[in-house]
Amino acid sequence: MDVLPPDDRAKDLSDVDLHLNVAPFQRSLGLMWNVMSDTFTSQFVPRVRDPPLTKRGILSCLNSLYDPLGFIAPVILQGRVLFREVINLPVGWDDMVPMNIANGWRTWCNTLYQLSSLQISRTIVPTSLGESNRKEIHLFSDTSEKAVCAVAYLRVITIDNARIQVGFLMGKSKLSPQLGHTIPRLELCAAVLCTELAAFVLKHIDTTIHEVKFYTDSRIVLGYIYNQTKRFHTYVTNRVQRIRQHSTPKQWNYISSEANPADIGSRGIFANELPHSMWLQGPVCLQQQSYLLEKEDFPLIDTEKDNEIRNNNIVAQKTCLNTHEVYKRIDRFSSWTSIVRQLLFSEKL
Repeated sequence: MDVLPPDDRAKDLSDVDLHLNVAPFQRSLGLMWNVMSDTFTSQFVPRVRDPPLTKRGILSCLNSLYDPLGFIAPVILQGRVLFREVINLPVGWDDMVPMNIANGWRTWCNTLYQLSSLQISRTIVPTSLGESNRKEIHLFSDTSEKAVCAVAYLRVITIDNARIQVGFLMGKSKLSPQLGHTIPRLELCAAVLCTELAAFVLKHIDTTIHEVKFYTDSRIVLGYIYNQTKRFHTYVTNRVQRIRQHSTPKQWNYISSEANPADIGSRGIFANELPHSMWLQGPVCLQQQSYLLEKEDFPLIDTEKDNEIRNNNIVAQKTCLNTHEVYKRIDRFSSWTSIVRQLLFSEKL
């Protein structure tokens, strides 16, 4: 800031002496940037009385939370689940919602005050990426009856291999369809979202990535991705094809639900739980020095009961050898009626 002329600085920084005063927060795309600590935070003041608790007012309040990188995606998910309940109610856009929905909405809004204490470092990891030995991207997917989720982390190994640092890159949570989808199908949709997130991150990150790995806690989905023998119905076939456009089966791995950070984004948490969760810090396994996945194959599970697998129809052809004299005589006739007529005529003679 010292090398910039005051006229080129932001209006609220033009007359600020950074050596004596505390610089004001800078706001951009819904995030507050603390210049002094170089951290991001989110400040939101819920409006639960004005506008009133109607469909229109709740939607306006929910859309005021803008989170492009997914820092608070699990928190916003809680509000979206509540709004889904509201949108299904037979009331108008300017009618008051029932008391039980209103109380749940007020409780969720009151927890948003605690987002102001959340501080996220602007840098992905403390170490300079140019001074690192290896850089990896690890992406996790998960689903629940509420939502599908994908989250990406950067794993950096320093040149001397003395430290491993993990930083949050980006996360996404989307509401699950309400009807017509089984859990395996939703897990497959989460895997598709995971590969789309990987393609987006790799396109915009300005550094060399040595390896990309994907994780899911669904062995059924891993069986779909690794499959080389069976054919699936259209829904699974299309999504497996989209997954393989941005990844290979060898990049996919299994992780338990307890160690999967995407489980948080698919179920949602409150704002006070976010700073200490795996969502921002990443799973513990990525921070281990001896972290190494066991290579294994993932076969299809319950192939006889899985309705997504096409049945194999066997077509057989039977060939008769025309070596007997009877076959030679039958071949002269074009229909069974002609054969019977000829036999009756022979008996009369």
